[in-house]
Amino acid sequence: MVARYGGEEFVVLMQTCSLTNALRIAELMRAAIERLSIERFTLNSVELIIASIGCAVCIPTQDRAAKHLLIEADKNMYMAKSLGKNRAYCGKTDLVEVRNENAE
Repeated sequence: MVARYGGEEFVVLMQTCSLTNALRIAELMRAAIERLSIERFTLNSVELIIASIGCAVCIPTQDRAAKHLLIEADKNMYMAKSLGKNRAYCGKTDLVEVRNENAE
């Protein structure tokens, strides 16, 4: 399920998805958005629309509510932005950030 979450933010909910697969899917989405080459006009420039994606997974329990999942994904999205934007990031040290500089 894909839903708008904020002004420029969306959430993608996937059932039974590992963090590794979530990161791969996020990178596919990021690359597809980049390939669209949609221009955004500002007062002083023209920029291509890109996506910075934060991934998170959880197994719901009574103690671990959905808000924890959103907080983790949001934190990882801001980390993706701080690392240079236009990337998918999951925040786990054992999973390398997925980013293809020449995505086609």
